[in-house]
Amino acid sequence: MLPSKRRAKELQAQGRGFGITVSDKNRRPEESDINNNTQNDGDDEVPPDVFNRLIRRMLFFVGTPMGLGIGLLYVLSLLKKGNIREVPGWLPFLTILLSFGTSAMGIAYATLTTSWDQNKEGSLLGWEEAQKNWPELWKEEDDKR
Repeated sequence: MLPSKRRAKELQAQGRGFGITVSDKNRRPEESDINNNTQNDGDDEVPPDVFNRLIRRMLFFVGTPMGLGIGLLYVLSLLKKGNIREVPGWLPFLTILLSFGTSAMGIAYATLTTSWDQNKEGSLLGWEEAQKNWPELWKEEDDKR
């Protein structure tokens, strides 16, 4: 293959906007590029205590409905296979819908009810924390406008 055809093929190998192009390889990094990589976008770092508390709450509020739903599906399967009881077809579907839906809502609930104060553990259900965190979430959106 001729060198000019090979070069043309290399340039066409990657779509526009994907990967590094030949001109990007030859370009020297500018000072503004270096500053943009180290600049903080205004996001605060979550303290490890708050992060661990958040993960524990998520595991509980997501795992409990998911585990109960899977367990109920297993029981329904045993009832049907053992000819103990006829299970209507909509019951496993409803079980899946409720357990997965509740688990998905558990992520938002766990985030909202976790105490964001590093020194305060918070309550079991987190209702007090939710009352404080809900306006705080919307305050950031209002400040952007």
